[in-house]
This record gives sequence, C-alpha cells and structure tokens, in this order.
Amino acid sequence: MAAGSISGDEFVKLAHDFLVLAEKTKDSWKIKEIPDKQFYLSKKEVKKISRQHIEQKQYEDLTSIDKEDDCQLELSSTECVTYEYHVVYSHSYNVPVLYFNVYHQNGKLLSLDEVWSDIPECYRDRLLEERWSFITQQEHPLLGRPFFMLHPCHTKDLMAQVTSIQDDSHRNYLLSWLCAVGPVVGLEISPLYGYGHAKHGD
Repeated sequence: MAAGSISGDEFVKLAHDFLVLAEKTKDSWKIKEIPDKQFYLSKKEVKKISRQHIEQKQYEDLTSIDKEDDCQLELSSTECVTYEYHVVYSHSYNVPVLYFNVYHQNGKLLSLDEVWSDIPECYRDRLLEERWSFITQQEHPLLGRPFFMLHPCHTKDLMAQVTSIQDDSHRNYLLSWLCAVGPVVGLEISPLYGYGHAKHGD
C-alpha cells in the first residue's frame, strides 16, 4: 500500500489490536459485525454540551434568579447529548473513516450547524474554510442511515506524515489516527492508551 494508507486486511488486524488496548483502558469501544463478514468499531458516549442559543426572554428570566437557584441555572445552560462514533474502513480511499451522530435526549439528531458549534475553537477557526467539506453528512456505508463523517480525502497524507516519524507505525496506525482526528468532534483518547500500547508491544 502507498504511504499513509492500509489494506482491508491490515485494518482488520489493527482494529482487533486496538480493541485489546481499549479493554485494558476500560474504554467502551466494541466491534459490531454485520452480514458478509463486514464490521465496524463502535463507541457511545454521553456528554454535557453548552446551549449556544437562549432566547432573550429566557435570558432576562434567568438574570433575576435567586442565588439559591444557581444550581438550576447551571443545569439549564447545559444539555446531555449522546455521541455515537463508528470507525469504518473505506475501500475507495484505503483508510479508516470516522462516522458519528449526536442525539438529544429525546432522540432527535443535532444538525450540522449544532455539531459545528460544539467543535473546539482551536479546530473550528482552522477548519472554517473547509466547513462543508471536512464534515459532511452521508449514508453510512454499512448501515444505510445518515451519519456525519470526517471526510477521508486528507487522511492518507496525514498518516503518511505521522507514520514517517514512528518506528512502530504499522502497529500505531489506528491509535495515532484517532488521536489526530478524534478531538475535532469530541472524541478524546485517554493517555492510558499510550501505556497500554507500550505493554502490548512487550
């Protein structure tokens, strides 16, 4: 394979190696198998996010709230949402692709604008010009449902740079890729993975 890309067989091995590390760090990644011997990695995570849009009247009401109700104010300014992440192999690009959806508590999906507003500013400013191409909504290749995805067009170049400076790049590929792209959409990789990776390589 060309620098920065992996084969389907390599993805299978890397995915299973990654799950070993996930189990050691007590992370919730799982393998989801579907017919025709296909699979993807899956993780769900509940997070609190800030409500970006508050109507003026609501704001005026909140400013008159008693100090005793500070806790209520804090709760009303955040919302629990569920992030669902899938790692799927792309046979077109020969790289892994991160698909994700974000749900309100009532099951309603967040819009692209809402997803974009929750991206950390350090990434948002840099990606502003590529807003509509970096994150797109497409049909999940294995499930047939709409999912957001981080477009894989730059993954090969990114990973070619990463693997060029890593001695154990093949074994590190999936973990390094998730560390690089995951935080953009709220997917943090625990530092414990580094320790688990070192032990796994012994």
